[in-house]
Formats: sequence, structure tokens, C-alpha cells
Amino acid sequence: MTKKKILVLSDHPLSPSGVGTQTKYVIEALLKTGRYCFVCLGGAVQHHDYQPQRVEPYGDDWLIYPVDGYGNHEIVRSVLQKERPDAVWFMTDPRFYGWLWEIENEVRASVPMIYYHVWDNFPPPHFNGQYYRSTDEVVCISKVTHEILKTVAPAVKSCYLPHAVNNNVFN
Repeated sequence: MTKKKILVLSDHPLSPSGVGTQTKYVIEALLKTGRYCFVCLGGAVQHHDYQPQRVEPYGDDWLIYPVDGYGNHEIVRSVLQKERPDAVWFMTDPRFYGWLWEIENEVRASVPMIYYHVWDNFPPPHFNGQYYRSTDEVVCISKVTHEILKTVAPAVKSCYLPHAVNNNVFN
């Protein structure tokens, strides 16, 4: 069986931020299935070393490229060409991904874009509609986010998947 390779854009998954820990929990759970491997652009932190990092005990199944911000056009184009992922999964506030949606037509020609998203307040942010419609699937972290998405972009494929919680850490 060939593993599905996912390109992840988020806070560095080993950072202590909320987005970083959620990214880590989801990646670890999917790695345990043996069906996936991950290439991450680890952003939102100051890096001392920009060398690619392999996360143990996963070796080549979890590779992190430290990046400034969340990446850019050139980095994503390069990683798409070099790594040949099966999907792009990105997570954090939409204001950090305007540059990604600028090239969504290029990205989506090769792989689907999956946005793990939270927007937990009303009124619905209709200004995000263009972003939602430029994504293949929006995975909603909360029921409020899912209701907002169905209001703002009802034609976009979406589902509700709450935050991941490690039961060994939180109880």
C-alpha cells in the first residue's frame, strides 16, 4: 500500500501554540494508521536552524521544513514539485493564507486544498467567502464554524471535526 503524502502548512507542529499542538495531534493520529506521511512547512516561530527536520520515531514519514511566516508562492511550488503530495492541508487564521489562495488555481490543478478552520463568532464573515470557495474542502473545528461556512459558502464541501485532544495529557 502506498502512503498518502500530505503537505501541511501551519504553525510549527512541535511548537506550543494552539495551532501547533492541534496539528501535531492530528498528524500523530494519522501516522499511527500507517496510511499517511507528512511534509510540513513549520511556521509562526523564530527558527535557529532552517534545515529539514525528521520527527522521531517517524523518520521519513514526518518531515518539517522550517519557514518564516507560513511559506510563500515559491516555497509551495517547490515543495509540490519535489515532494509530490496527494493533498495540501493548512490550518490557522485565513488572513495568513491570502498568498496561498492567490495561487489556488495552480495548487488545485495538482492536489486538493483542505482547510482546517475555526471562526467562532457571528455575524458570518462573508469576506471569507472567496477563500472558502477557493478550497476543495473546509474542515470546521467547531459547530459554529460549520454553521458559518454553510451560510457564507453553502456549495463548498465541508464537515465538522472538533479539535483533537490527547487523553493522556488532558482529562
